Parts: sequence; structure tokens; C-alpha cells
Amino acid sequence: METLLCHYKIKIQIEEKRIKGKNITFKFQGELLDEQKKAAEVLFRYNTGVLSATTAFGKIVLALWLIAERGVNTLVHRKQLMDQWAQQAQQFLNISKKEIGLYGGGRKKRTGKLDIAVIQSVSHKGEIVDWLDEYGQIIVDECHHISAFSFEKAIRQSPAYYKLGLSATLTRKDGKHPIIFMNLGDIRYSVSAKKQAAIRSFTHKVIPRETDFHVDFAESASDRIQDLFRILASDENRNDFIIADIKDAIFKKRKILVLTERKEPLEQLSKKIATLTENLFILQGGLGKKQVKTIMEGIELVTDDQNIVILATGRYLGEGFDLPFLDTLFLTFPVSWKGTLTQYAGRLHRESHLFQRIISGGYHGREEPVKATALRVPAADCWELINPLFPVAGSTRERQILLFAPWKGQTFSC
Repeated sequence: METLLCHYKIKIQIEEKRIKGKNITFKFQGELLDEQKKAAEVLFRYNTGVLSATTAFGKIVLALWLIAERGVNTLVHRKQLMDQWAQQAQQFLNISKKEIGLYGGGRKKRTGKLDIAVIQSVSHKGEIVDWLDEYGQIIVDECHHISAFSFEKAIRQSPAYYKLGLSATLTRKDGKHPIIFMNLGDIRYSVSAKKQAAIRSFTHKVIPRETDFHVDFAESASDRIQDLFRILASDENRNDFIIADIKDAIFKKRKILVLTERKEPLEQLSKKIATLTENLFILQGGLGKKQVKTIMEGIELVTDDQNIVILATGRYLGEGFDLPFLDTLFLTFPVSWKGTLTQYAGRLHRESHLFQRIISGGYHGREEPVKATALRVPAADCWELINPLFPVAGSTRERQILLFAPWKGQTFSC
């Protein structure tokens, strides 16, 4: 804009209304990895911008480095895993729990130094809280949510001098991702899945599976997709096939995450898995905080020489789920969007001391696929995620992710 006005010899006067907040002394205790250092150097040069990096890149750690370097009071918007942010802040900034505020989800503590908030607590029914103006830096974790109206309004209204967005899936299914850049700035640094896969200490393996599932829906029957999902979930032969693979993984003492999309198939699978292992943990929507805490404590008690199965709905674990010891993922339902597949596959991209990670690629029926657009992930999108998971020279680790598609020929099978 300034260049355009100067070209037409229009005199301009700029009034700075952004604020840098209070000076706060944080000392970063840790060392960034080489790729994180490159990203940090670039991001530090700008007061606004977005980091686009794959799951398990270490975005939180990098953001904490920026908080320490800039030395201003910071508000972090994070819907899930507020406690994880707080724990890592204590570890890498060497600050006490008392110095970190948690606001939202029943908690209303602010310190004015480093506060982690749920966006709904900042913007409610179109009203933005007055104290948002106190912060010199706003960090939006999982910033692809910023396109929601209340979210966008809060970020746009904030006068913070520094604004940073973090996300692994910037592209939104509804096409509204440009709103992210209008509010947080351009993508300053991007890390591809291929590049990250090449430097990880483990490799992945894709295992396509084929079932006998078939249903006679016409191509025009996309409006009956919910009926199709119901039939798919209740198909005993397909479920038994999935259970047989889970049983094999349990026998090998793998650390298993089984994702489904709905409550009904979750209940059906849980009854059968419960007969195979004592270490079955179920995570789904509707659980209270105490229930979740009890489940997570039980998960932590499982030793490395034991098997474990975590059965969950994909929506519950779509973002922020952090159990790096997992080595086998079963995706038992159709995925219609690349971003969802990225989030789910990302559950097994985190570094761990375990030896193997497995990617299982599709439970397919032997008949022709139902041509329902809602069930397709383009092959190119899937291959972009799977292709970098080739054996790395000298690596002895392998992780498996089993993508159980409903029938033969569904394109996300790769």
C-alpha cells in the first residue's frame, strides 16, 4: 500500500497503534534441532507470520524459543492440550507452574506473563474481553481454526505487535484458509512431510488390505451416504477381518491406536478387542475430565514389554494427541479429506525410543467401489503423505499405519 501511494505522490501519515506489551524475561532451556533453527531464524525476522510444519516437527518448542527471544508477555490460543503447553513451557522456559495462566475450560487464572487460553473464553457472543489488549504477542496454535468468525474477530481486534500462527494443515476444506494469512501474515517457513520423513529415526510401512465388503448403491446415491456408513460399520465380515489384524498386532506386543469415526463401530470393536487384551483404553467424546485423567494414568502404567490398544474416535484425537510410544495405527473408516488424513497419520510421526511404526493401507472390498465423492481422498494427496515413508538408509525402525478403506479401488488406498 505504501509503495502504491508513493507512486502516485500521495502523502501518507502512519500512526502506530500496535503494542509490544510488557517486557518479560524468559530464558530458553534447550537446544533446537537444525530444521527448527532454520525456521526460528526466519520467523524471528518478522513480527507476523505462519509456520506450516508437519505433525511432530516441534512447533510448541520453537514457539517457546520465540517467546524467550522476544521477551514480551504472550497469550497463546490453544483449544486442546492446554496442560501440555504449560508443561513444555515449564520445561523449556524454566518457569514455575504459578507463572503460567490457564484461561478457559473452567479455569480463569491469568498471570499477564504467559497465558494459555481457549478462544471461546476470549470471544463470546461477539464480545471480546478487554484484557486481550494487554499482550504484546499472540500465538495461535492450530491456526487453521482462525477462519471461525469469533476466532477471527479476536485475532483481528488484538493490537499485539507480534502475531504467530502454527499449523500442520493450513488448507481448509471450506476454502477459507486465506483468512488465516489476512490475520496472521504470510507463511514464513514451511516444512514438507517428505523432508521430515527423510530425517526421522524411523521409517513407515504401508499395508493395503482387501475385504469382501460390497454394497449395491448407485452412483447417484450420495444422499444415502449415512446409510452406507451404517452398513459398513455393522458388516461382521469386515469387522472380523480388522479384529484379526489387531489380534496379530497384539500378539507382537505392538502399541496400537485404533481410530473409528462413530460410536456404534467403536462399541462393536471394543467388545471384541476386550477379549484379546487387558490393556484396552477407550477415548471418545462425552468423557469428563476426571475420566480422561484416569484413562491417561492407566495408559502411562503400561510397560514397554506389554501390548496396548487405544480405541478412539478420530474426531476426539484429531489434533494435539501426544503419545509418542504408539507404533501401529488402524484407520478403520473412510477419510474424505487430505487434512484429516494428515492429522490422523501424524499420530505416529512423533519421535520415540520404540523400534517400529507401521502404516496400514486400506481394507478394501473386492467389488467395484461405490462412487461416492464423500468417500474419496485423491490418490495424489494420499501418496504425498505415504511416499516419503520409504526406508531411510541405516534406519532399523519402522512404524505401521493401517488405512482400512471400505472397498477395493478407493483411491486413498495408494
